[in-house]
Amino acid sequence: MRAFPLMLALASFAAAFAAPQPPARLDVTARPETTRVVVDGESRGTVANGVLNVFDLKPGRHLLHLEAPGCRCVDEFFTIGESEFLRKDFELTRETGLLLVKSDPAGSEVQQNGTSIGSTPLLLTTLPTDETHSFEICRPGYQTKRIDVALDGRTPVVREEKLTLDSGVLTVSSEPSGAEVLVNGISRGRTPMTLENVPKGNVSLELRLDGYNSEKRDLRVVPGMTDTLAFKLRGLPSTIKVVSTPENARVLLDDDYKGKTPLEIKDVSSGLHTLRLELPGYATQARSLTLSNGSSSTEEFVFESILGRIEVVTTPPGAKIMLDGKPVGTTLTKTITANKSDTFTIDKVEAGEHTVVANLYGHREASRKVVVEAKKSASVVFKLKRVFTPDTIVVTQGGTYSGVLVTATPDLIRLEVKEGVTRDFRRDGIREVKPIEQP
Repeated sequence: MRAFPLMLALASFAAAFAAPQPPARLDVTARPETTRVVVDGESRGTVANGVLNVFDLKPGRHLLHLEAPGCRCVDEFFTIGESEFLRKDFELTRETGLLLVKSDPAGSEVQQNGTSIGSTPLLLTTLPTDETHSFEICRPGYQTKRIDVALDGRTPVVREEKLTLDSGVLTVSSEPSGAEVLVNGISRGRTPMTLENVPKGNVSLELRLDGYNSEKRDLRVVPGMTDTLAFKLRGLPSTIKVVSTPENARVLLDDDYKGKTPLEIKDVSSGLHTLRLELPGYATQARSLTLSNGSSSTEEFVFESILGRIEVVTTPPGAKIMLDGKPVGTTLTKTITANKSDTFTIDKVEAGEHTVVANLYGHREASRKVVVEAKKSASVVFKLKRVFTPDTIVVTQGGTYSGVLVTATPDLIRLEVKEGVTRDFRRDGIREVKPIEQP
């Protein structure tokens, strides 16, 4: 009975002087090697050479926290027993930020390291946050802009950049509109229009429109330049060829005499014009023309005669005929003894009303109004009434007599001394016979 207590005492004594137990140990391997290890809120150092040894851990449950620049933090609970050895291996995920790139104008290309990554507005969600990122914003006609962006965790960053023109902007209009616009010989559209991305430097601007003279203007374009250009186009002149049947008609354009047919009239402006042709004996012709710029037209006219004629017969013959106050001839007869004239024709008389006068010495003047129709004849017959007008003086021994000489023979002179009364005078009794001068 006394041996058991003794053995128990000996055992206690042996335990007191036995070798100590090894402490608990945690080995942490992590990538990147800059990872800092925190246990229960206490920093235990940074991973070096791929591993970090953590000693003096009390048995039980602990919180392990790992953090590294630009990486997402890792938190993990672990339980370790007395004198236990644990090994933990981690690879931290890189932290990415949020970046929204906007530009004015929108739709510009964004490049990183020379590679296109999209167009604005562009949202980037995979950029590491532990470094500065460089981008280039590009757009034709604008200067390329470089930006540097540093991200702070997951806090969104917005960069809005206004690009500077590397070219000019020209607003071009013309009167009339619809002219083709060429920049350095390359067609860019029709007026009115806004020309963007006009290259800097010397620029040749040309406007073309059918029927108008081309208009050119040389410009010096600098980056960012904006300008408004208005052109008034000058129409090309038109040409009119005028022909007529018959020819030699007088041509009047807008009441201005231009010449006689056949005729070519050059340098006529566009628009509405009046063309009139005149030819004696024919109806005047006129027409309106609407000419377009640079046009060439041929105008043909066929004249219709407006001439007629007048046929005149007089009794007796020998009468002088006048038409509208102008002498046109004398009625004649092929038979000396005829009391009536042959037909006297007045040709090329314009249609319309005319006055015909017959005048014969010793007779009353006769006048008629005559209406002439084109291509037709009008007839006028005059029976002239005789007027007693002495034309001869006969001097005899018995006296002097005046009258109208009826006949004269070597032996006898018959004289009408009064209207309808005649008297014969023998030659041997006549002292003198002389004419009376007529006014």
